[in-house]
Amino acid sequence: MAEESDTRDLVAEAATAPSGAARLHLNSSENAQDGSTFKPLYVERNPTVYGIMESEMEHLTAWNVISSACFSIGSFFLSLLISLNIEFVDSDPLTTGNMALLLYGKVAAGVFWLVTWVLGIAFWKKRGGEIDRIKRECDLSKT
Repeated sequence: MAEESDTRDLVAEAATAPSGAARLHLNSSENAQDGSTFKPLYVERNPTVYGIMESEMEHLTAWNVISSACFSIGSFFLSLLISLNIEFVDSDPLTTGNMALLLYGKVAAGVFWLVTWVLGIAFWKKRGGEIDRIKRECDLSKT
C-alpha cells in the first residue's frame, strides 16, 4: 500500500512539475531493487577556443560547401562511368555511332569525375590551410 501511494505521488508530481519530470526521493533506508544503478564520473575539460572573424567563418563555410558539392558531383560522374562500363559488357554488338557515343560518354564522365574530385580536394585543402593559419595566429595563453 505504501509503495502504491509513493507511485501515485510520483505520477502526480510528474504531471504538475513544470519540466514534466518527477524527482525520485529515496530515504537512506530505502533500496532501489528494481532498477539499475550508476556512479557518475565527473571530469574536467578545458577546450581551446580560437578567435575567428565572421569573414573567416564565411570562407570556411563556403569552402566546405564547395568541396562537398564537388565530391557529390564527382561521385555522380564516377557512378556514370562505372555503369557505362558494366551495362555494355555482355550486350549485343553496337553500331558504330552508338560505340562512338559510348566511348565519348565514358571519356567525358571520366574527365568530369577527375576534375570535380581534384577541385574538391583543392578546396578541402584550402579550408585546412585556413584553419591552420587561424590556429597559428591565435595566442594560446594559459589562464
